[in-house]
Amino acid sequence: MVIRKDYADQPETVAQLDDAEIVTLARSIIEAQDALEGSTTELILQPLLEGRFAKIISELRAQSKPDTDRFHAKRAGSSACRMPWTDPMVRPDGSVIPCCGAGTETIGSLKFASMAEVIDGPRARAVRQSILDGKPLVNCSTCCLAQDITFAEFRTDFEKWLGGT
Repeated sequence: MVIRKDYADQPETVAQLDDAEIVTLARSIIEAQDALEGSTTELILQPLLEGRFAKIISELRAQSKPDTDRFHAKRAGSSACRMPWTDPMVRPDGSVIPCCGAGTETIGSLKFASMAEVIDGPRARAVRQSILDGKPLVNCSTCCLAQDITFAEFRTDFEKWLGGT
């Protein structure tokens, strides 16, 4: 994901959306799904976003009032996501953050290094290791993609994802 300076007021994560924006986004997803119906192209949301939007989309399709409180509810015991491994974010100034929960903490800059060097650098490795250790350096507690599992379960799931046992 790239955060663009020409959309400075754009929320960095879906967790920062207000109720009206959640409903607007869900309606846009419905419109895109309907427009693609019957074609060879399909709109597929990331699994964790699908989990957050599926019920709201279902409620809108049924012409019911969507329960946006559920969208904002932070589940107890939720841990981390894979974003620091899969989706670092580049800011307009070239700085790279490991994920949406990093705030202003960068892991490097494309002004001084390649993306490969940044994501394999010591700061990026430290962030990822801190998550695996269950003591994240980034704010996983507000992450909209954080899984509803403990950090130990996240580590086990992550190791399986990497091809381990």
